[in-house]
Amino acid sequence: MSPRPGGETDKLGNRYELAWAIRHALYCIVDDRRALTAEDIDAELNRGSEFTYDDGLITEVHQLKRQNGTSNSWTVKALADQKIFEAAAEHVAAGRSYHFVSLVPCRPLQELSDRARKADDLTSFTDCWLTKELRPVFNQLAAAEILGNPQVAWNTLRGMWFLVQDELDIVRTNSMLAVCSLRGASGDLISLAIGDILLDNLGKRLTRTELFALLAQRGIKPLEPGSHLKSHQQVFKITKSWRQSVERELLQPPIKRAEAAHLVEALDKYRIGLVAGTAGGGKSSVLEQTAAALESAGAEVLALRLDRCGPFASTVELGHQFGFEVSPAAALARAADDRDAFLIIDQLDAVSLASGRMPESFDVVMDLIDEALSVCGIRVVMACRQFDIDNDHRIRAFASRTDVTTVEVGRLSKEEVEAAVTRMGLDPARLNPSQLALLQTPLHLVLLQTISTQADSIRADRSLKRFGSASDEQCVRGE
Repeated sequence: MSPRPGGETDKLGNRYELAWAIRHALYCIVDDRRALTAEDIDAELNRGSEFTYDDGLITEVHQLKRQNGTSNSWTVKALADQKIFEAAAEHVAAGRSYHFVSLVPCRPLQELSDRARKADDLTSFTDCWLTKELRPVFNQLAAAEILGNPQVAWNTLRGMWFLVQDELDIVRTNSMLAVCSLRGASGDLISLAIGDILLDNLGKRLTRTELFALLAQRGIKPLEPGSHLKSHQQVFKITKSWRQSVERELLQPPIKRAEAAHLVEALDKYRIGLVAGTAGGGKSSVLEQTAAALESAGAEVLALRLDRCGPFASTVELGHQFGFEVSPAAALARAADDRDAFLIIDQLDAVSLASGRMPESFDVVMDLIDEALSVCGIRVVMACRQFDIDNDHRIRAFASRTDVTTVEVGRLSKEEVEAAVTRMGLDPARLNPSQLALLQTPLHLVLLQTISTQADSIRADRSLKRFGSASDEQCVRGE
């Protein structure tokens, strides 16, 4: 919904601009080579700029326009009317980069600027990189009333970046960045404190040193030495506990599942993996093997079982149940310390409307996922029963997202069942077709293994009756 004209538009725009400035102040806290100046007093630097940001290599000038009225995109004319290109041309000519940030896109200009940077010169750009659709847009930029000529237009585009940033995503990422570097308050409150500091120090160049000193006055300090190691140890302990709880319910020795390898491969392209299958079908086994593969590759892995949790109303409350002072996503980010990391959520169906005992906590789990994805390098893996995906519209909608890859856990093959039965010391040749079909569900193999410790062979009637009764009881419980 578009804001009402006048004061509401201004206030929302100012909030959006401040959130983006806070993001870059947090970047300064991470690296002492960086500096931020909000509303620079240098008239040249302040032209068409909300703040300047020195990343240690180049000075970036950032201009933000929350949205373009009720339009769902920016056009060349609309940006020219805001004098964006006029300011950008001067900054780029002076060796600075110009970043235009908005809620709404300007896709042709994004594409043009990317292509301009790839071209070695104007001739290469116009001959090889301009498509039929992009050429009119470039000609509009190069017109006398905007940038004057093609050479200036190409030069300016090379130094321009057009970014689309959702305000909620900015705020969420700010909170995560804050708790990964600072202590003394929640991530949201730390971000607000940084915003106050920026507003109180307009025109001043702020580096990590100045920001630390000003934050200390508000009781906010850098993380203590060893905090990342402590978080790693906590994460390792919790994941180990999860793995042990899974292994206690698995067939021993476990059956290697091809689905785990498929999931690991898919996570190179997707940030969210969803393991789906029937009750007792081996979802947790696939998760456990996936976690082992990711850890062996050097990634940080935090695995949580939702069915072992009590009710929780926030991600921080959930973190407290596992002994964290922050949300699990923040704890994982601290533990990873810029390494690849994976948040594994087992038993997502615990918050399902269809069968879960905590459906009211579903939104908190979605918040947790969003927190994790706000940190570069963190991906999420979940397991959920297909029944709950099909019968909870919220989970079904989540599973249909374009950034989610779903791996369906299939039934075991006949050969896998026969090999497992043989390892139990039993004769698979004595299985009838219905028994074999039943044992293609891993849970039933586990039940058979339990029975086999009490009987030295498969007896057609009594053993099958015991096995069938046990499996029926487990399925009724939804295990």
